[in-house]
Amino acid sequence: MAVIEVRGVSKRFRDAVILEQVDLTVEAGQLIGIVGRNGSGKTVLLKLLSGLLLPSEGTVTVLGAQLGRDRDFPDDTGLLIETPEFLPYQTAYQALSALALIRRRADKAQCKATLRLVGLDPDSRKPVGKFSLGMRQRLGIAQAILEQPKLLLLDEPMNGLDSGGAEEMRALLDEPNKDGSTRRKTLAAKLVLNMDKSPEWYKLGLKMIGELPPDQIDVKTTTLSAEAKADLDRLLEETKGEIR
Repeated sequence: MAVIEVRGVSKRFRDAVILEQVDLTVEAGQLIGIVGRNGSGKTVLLKLLSGLLLPSEGTVTVLGAQLGRDRDFPDDTGLLIETPEFLPYQTAYQALSALALIRRRADKAQCKATLRLVGLDPDSRKPVGKFSLGMRQRLGIAQAILEQPKLLLLDEPMNGLDSGGAEEMRALLDEPNKDGSTRRKTLAAKLVLNMDKSPEWYKLGLKMIGELPPDQIDVKTTTLSAEAKADLDRLLEETKGEIR
C-alpha cells in the first residue's frame, strides 16, 4: 500500500491557481525530495499532505486514510513546516517534554535521546528564546521525529543550519532509508522533503522530483531522467572537494 496517494489535486486561493491536477504516489521506504522555485507550491503541497489545507479538487490519501473524509489530519506523521515556534522561556527539553504530553507516545528518556540525536544538549538551561536559527531548526526536527512516526513531512529542513549542521542532518535523515526499515528507531523509514536542489542529497540516494515550473507543480512530468542524473553526477565530480 502506498504511503501517500495524491490524485487530481488542485488548490486555488480565490482566483489564484497554486496547484493544478497534481498526481503523486509515494511508497514505503522512499526518500523523496520536492524542489522548485519560490512560489511553485511546494509548501502548499506539504500542507495538503498534512491536513492543514484541503484541496479545491481531488483527493489526498495518507497512510490509507483520505484527508478531509476519513480523518482531518494524518496519523503517525511527523511534521516540520515553515518556522517552528516554541515557548521562548522553556528549555529544549521542557519544550519537547510538553509536546510529548499531548499524546503520551514518548517518555522523558526518549525526549532526551531525541535531542542528543539532533545535536542539542537535553541538560542545557538555555531558553529557546535565545536559540539561534540553527538551534531552533534542530529542535523543530526533534519534535518531528520524537514519536517515531511512519511518515515525515519536512519543509526545508536545512534552513538556518551551518555546513556542519546540514551535513549532520543529511546523514541523520538518510540513515533509515538504507535498508527500507528503521535501524535507528527514532526515525521513520519514509521521508518526504521540500528542499533545495543540492547534489549532496542526490548522492545520498534521494529520489528527486525534478525542477518544478515557476507557476505550479506538475509532479507527473518531473521525474528525474537518466540525462538529468548524468548531469548531477558530472556536477558532483566537478565540485568534488568544494561542497561542504
